[in-house]
Amino acid sequence: MHSSLQPVSNPSVESIVEELSDFRHDFHLGRDLRIIATVKNCFQVDKNIRQEAQRAKQNPEIHGREKVRPFYYGLVAAYSLAHDRFTWDLADAEWSFSSLEPYCIDVFDNLMALCGGNYVEIVNMSSGVKRSFTHPWLRQAHSVQFSKDGRRLLVSSSGFDAVFEFDVASGKTCWEWFAWDNGLDQSRLGEYYVRTRERAEELIVQGHKVVLVDDPSQYELGIPTRFCPVHINGAFYDREENVLVTLFQQGAAIRVDKATGKTTDIASGLVNPHKLHPRSEGGYYVADTRRGELLLLDDGYQVEWRISLRTAPGEVRSPTLTEFLQSVSEVEDGLFACVDIHRSTLWLIDVNARRYRGVSFPREWSVHDIALNSCPPAMKDLVGKIFGRVDAIIDAEGRKRISHFSLEGAENTAYILGADGRTPGGRIEI
Repeated sequence: MHSSLQPVSNPSVESIVEELSDFRHDFHLGRDLRIIATVKNCFQVDKNIRQEAQRAKQNPEIHGREKVRPFYYGLVAAYSLAHDRFTWDLADAEWSFSSLEPYCIDVFDNLMALCGGNYVEIVNMSSGVKRSFTHPWLRQAHSVQFSKDGRRLLVSSSGFDAVFEFDVASGKTCWEWFAWDNGLDQSRLGEYYVRTRERAEELIVQGHKVVLVDDPSQYELGIPTRFCPVHINGAFYDREENVLVTLFQQGAAIRVDKATGKTTDIASGLVNPHKLHPRSEGGYYVADTRRGELLLLDDGYQVEWRISLRTAPGEVRSPTLTEFLQSVSEVEDGLFACVDIHRSTLWLIDVNARRYRGVSFPREWSVHDIALNSCPPAMKDLVGKIFGRVDAIIDAEGRKRISHFSLEGAENTAYILGADGRTPGGRIEI
């Protein structure tokens, strides 16, 4: 296996790690920009506690849930980065709307693409028309991206380790790729996951444990993260519009040739990475998630620079928890927005001028991704028309309530959190 990135213990790589705390804090950085944040749910405190408990079990290095859980309502919100914090009550948001576990958003001209849960949607922000894109093997849609010309839409399906490309005009699938069909079918716990009975029988004869998944309808929420062979959590176009795929469980990334389906190993030695993506100035970037590092790569996928959040201001909530750089987005040439979920901070990092600034968000928010806000003003008018409204309040005793509304204006879901940020009894499946 070819490895462009080496484990962090390699001395030659260790020497190029720089701490964000060594950069210069710039109070003015990025204040003229507007962004969109996807908040997949508001149960991050409960999730942290669940992850702490998991790390006390056998094989703590294999990250993720042991069983699938329900999807919960989250929100999508637009903010000016002139703010130093995003508040629970959404008072400073330019607009916000309710969405079922939203993960990723992309904007092309007047079209907004949104994915999350088991869905992918495109909204025409001028006409208010919303369209859904479906596939039998689409579960836990984690990333969405328009092609350069806006005619195609690339989507990752984490629940079944697949990538789909849709034709925007027709809604039809124009390309698909399955990790299990291309040699990435063994989970880190040893079982093989396959889509055909022939492959299952072949592996059983060899003495392997096999899980046959030939009917996706029997797996409403996909395969649990801990058992999933790869857990693809991102698929993005490279400059030739082939596909860059991050492999969460393998700590690696591959490039898929769209014409042949063949893969090239381009990165390894990472810890649960997210979002390998081209840089605007050439090269690539990726979040080395549980190592807490932003990695900048050259055009040959060789690491040039590691920027670590490990000594960033603010504390990781528990010493048991690892770092967790959820995602990275380049919002301007050389300016990166980094979601540091365990410090509840969106770090703005100017890698060229070695400057940074932090924008805090509620510790209960599971912020997943950031996109530059290029939406037209008409977007605000769609809240309550094609997107449900979301309201959030804090009472006098510090308890937090977030309410999600139907298009008819009725409250269809409400979540209540204690002053400690947890759901009552901490019993929610998160």
